[in-house]
Amino acid sequence: MKSLMDAGVADPQVLFMAFQDAAGPDGPLQVGQFESTAELMDQWLTWTWIVGGGYSEFESYDLAMYFAAKHTRLDSFEKRGKKGYFFMSGDEPCYPSLLASFVTDVIGDALPADLPLANVVADLKKSYHPFFLIPDPGRAGVAPFWKSHLGEAAIVLAEPGDVCPVSAGAIAINEGFVPSVGAFGELLGKQGLDAARVGRIADALRPWAKSVGKD
Repeated sequence: MKSLMDAGVADPQVLFMAFQDAAGPDGPLQVGQFESTAELMDQWLTWTWIVGGGYSEFESYDLAMYFAAKHTRLDSFEKRGKKGYFFMSGDEPCYPSLLASFVTDVIGDALPADLPLANVVADLKKSYHPFFLIPDPGRAGVAPFWKSHLGEAAIVLAEPGDVCPVSAGAIAINEGFVPSVGAFGELLGKQGLDAARVGRIADALRPWAKSVGKD
């Protein structure tokens, strides 16, 4: 929340989700609520648990995207047509298609057929700007997969701890709160981040910013 507000985002609300491979039995999808206070956000995180081990070579990012597209409501979008932002972080590819059986078992929706991942992403883009944050260069091998679906919005971080400022920077730049990556870096410097970290954050954001004409 501090990163968002420091970047110029007024009255942000944040929803946390956690998921794993839906082929497994435990916690395939955990969803909180949109909250605007640290205390309530922390409560949802407290109720969320981390499950270990995948059950295939994939993780169910598609199930999380489907839920966001079909089962969340954004006041900003419904009243003003303004999209929200959807950030995922992970280091695995996704199933090529969202299995209808997973949707029925976990969410309860009955789909007539499996949904290709491209369709799930297209539905998500109707109400959200989606990003995929790869935690560090050591796991950058998954980048080509996500870039094929999200373009440069699949961002490789220098380290996992940069998730918050990179997310806030993407919003600030896309919304025009700052005009460029360089201006965002200057803002971070004024807020006390050391020059090396500012450089890492700017380097992570720059390919995406260039792709939308805001480098």
